[in-house]
Amino acid sequence: MFTTNMSGTQVSLEDEIESGAILDIVVINLSCVEDNTTCSAWRPANFVEYFTSDNCEPCGPVEQQLANRDLDTTFIMSHHPSDSNDFWLNASKIRFQETYFLWGYPSLIIDGQGLLAGKTQAQELDSAISNSTMNYSGIDQAWFENGTLSIDYDVVDVNIDVWTVKSYSYQGHDYTNLAINHSRISINNSSVDTNGDHLVIVMSEPGQLPLEMVSSIPPTGYLPDGGIGKAETLSQIDTSTIVIITALLAILILPATVELVRLIRQKPPDFEQE
Repeated sequence: MFTTNMSGTQVSLEDEIESGAILDIVVINLSCVEDNTTCSAWRPANFVEYFTSDNCEPCGPVEQQLANRDLDTTFIMSHHPSDSNDFWLNASKIRFQETYFLWGYPSLIIDGQGLLAGKTQAQELDSAISNSTMNYSGIDQAWFENGTLSIDYDVVDVNIDVWTVKSYSYQGHDYTNLAINHSRISINNSSVDTNGDHLVIVMSEPGQLPLEMVSSIPPTGYLPDGGIGKAETLSQIDTSTIVIITALLAILILPATVELVRLIRQKPPDFEQE
């Protein structure tokens, strides 16, 4: 059973085309399900989304970095957007491709605004968090009691997404709060999965969330996702990467270019007339 004072217009993830923004996020610890007590939501100061893949070698150090962070007011949620993974989530794939227009792993999104790409940039996560000041608001209260999730809010024209997350280790990877289920709350859909560690409730304006690179370091240790195939994702490629690729191509074709110029400038041989 689910109750909420639904006052917003709901749309599907596939319909997100305009520029949007994260308005609020609250988290419910699901330990109360076993204790049969009321679970009240708490609001983190910052929200970090981490996109990874099972076959991403550069992601290993980033996952250890996330797992070893000291507990603070930041909440980290991990995503498996690639359908080549054993525990991938289609909603995470849509968020990766259509909400953020990302193109590789590891990717860290700070408060739906800042991007850290690659294991080198990921080392600046704490600095990026400290420089991101968010004033999340919109959800008046949310709680889970007797099998019922209740959300009170008065904002209109918003999406309410509920993610079920769970931390676990798999094939040498340590995933922090991996998204294992997703529900877009609407009048016709009010079901949520409580078989996890937390419920992450995200209120957002519908649309693509534009990102700003928050590091000046080139994105080394960044594994492209070969399944994207979207021309728009090229806009996320770092400028320095394009310069390096262009320079390498120029070096490869330089000998052939020099030889061609030499042949063009060579004086043609004289032929005797009969």
